[in-house]
This record gives sequence, structure tokens and C-alpha cells, in this order.
Amino acid sequence: DPQKPRHFPENFSVMALVKAQAGLQAFLLSIYSEQGVQQLGVELGRSPVFLYEDQNGKPAPEDYPLFKGINLADGKWHRIAFSVSKKNVTLLLDCKKKMTRPLPRGNKAVIDTNGITVFGARLLDEEVFQGDIQQLLIASNPQAAYDFCEHYSPDCDSPLPQTQAQDPNTYVSNTTQQVCTQTRGNN
Repeated sequence: DPQKPRHFPENFSVMALVKAQAGLQAFLLSIYSEQGVQQLGVELGRSPVFLYEDQNGKPAPEDYPLFKGINLADGKWHRIAFSVSKKNVTLLLDCKKKMTRPLPRGNKAVIDTNGITVFGARLLDEEVFQGDIQQLLIASNPQAAYDFCEHYSPDCDSPLPQTQAQDPNTYVSNTTQQVCTQTRGNN
């Protein structure tokens, strides 16, 4: 039914295959409510923050999940996947590193999709994303982040999957081969 309001999923995954310019500190994705409040933001750079704020302003900015000691802007290709499930967010980096942080949001957390979505920036920020974006996916389940390498963005050393991803709405890109060629050249 096209009249039915669409809600952003409460538990979800955000996945990206990106190469950010070295030294960059900028948002790859920003979702704003109708009132202009940023409710979701994926930051790239040093010790990136996963910005999330539900309809009641939870968590407060000082409690946004922070991934210390990680640099997502070093001029190299990275597979970045965030899994949001209940009151945790897990960052899966390059299919190897896994870090989980608390996400102290409310029990019936809602993200308003009636505002605007901005790619590569956030409103009023000077700095904008600079680099290459190969894929940016949002899935309505937290498991997708864990499957990202296998189904959506296979590793260069493993053969590309011949099958579609489990989610029929997700298209497996054949441009992954181009990235692998570039990645091999850069290492």
C-alpha cells in the first residue's frame, strides 16, 4: 500500500565500501527529522562517531557511540558496516575488526524519515566527504552488516558470489571487481 507511512527500521545495518581522503573528518550519511534534527549520522575520520538520536533525544550527544583508535579516512579502501540492534551498535571494519558500543536509546526508538537525507555531508558543516564511494547500503535488519563481506562486497581474494544476496531487493554489484583491481594496485 503506497499510502502506508514508511518507517525507518528500529534495528538495521548501514554498510559502505569507501575510500575517504586521508585526514578527512566528515559525515558520509546524515538523516534529519522533519524538525531538522539530525537523527542518524555516519562519520568518517579518526575516532568516528555513530550519531543516533531517537524521537526523545536519546542518547544525548555526549553518549553517542564513539569508535576510538579507528581511522576511517586514511586514503585506503575500507568495508565499513554498522549493525544497530536493540541498545548496541557494532562496527565491523574490513571484515576483520569488530567493536561494539552501547547505544542508550529508548525502547521504541523512531527515526523520522519526513526530513531530508544528505549524502557526503551534514548541514552547516564546513567539511564534506571527499573520496570514492563504491557502495552505500541500508538494510532493515542488523544481520546484514555481518553478511556484508560475503554477500554484498566480497573480499578481493575470494571469488565473487554467483548468487544474489539473500535479500532479493539488494543488488550485488559487479563493479566490485574494479575496486579489487584498484585495491591491489594501492597496497
